[in-house]
Amino acid sequence: MKRFLICFFPLIVMLAAACKKDPPIIIAPLGNFNGIFTRIHYTASTKKYDTLKAVLNIVIDINAGFAVTGDTTRHTASYGDFYTNATQIQFADHTDGQQPNKVHLDGIYNYTYDGSLLQFSKSSTDTLSYSYVMRLQ
Repeated sequence: MKRFLICFFPLIVMLAAACKKDPPIIIAPLGNFNGIFTRIHYTASTKKYDTLKAVLNIVIDINAGFAVTGDTTRHTASYGDFYTNATQIQFADHTDGQQPNKVHLDGIYNYTYDGSLLQFSKSSTDTLSYSYVMRLQ
């Protein structure tokens, strides 16, 4: 029995060590970002894609929230609060006098962030999608 325990115990220790995984480290997307916003809209009647691009600056701060500046001819300059978890980021736009014909950074987006490259996107319908590819400045 002693021999069985001596041989079996190291195997148990190795299995326990192999099964133990550290939780993933989540890096919060905070800082000054610059990059490209893209809106893609598909019109079923014409079977054509309409693409709109704009260069934006986005500041994301734990205390101040977020602020969007840059090419405001195609995307609304805005500010508000943000919330995040490991896979999604939510923006709550508080801008007064919103322009309905321009895109606002508002709602829930799926995102990835590696410490320098922040990418987030959402599709509001089968025919409309928004994506942001931003680099930390």
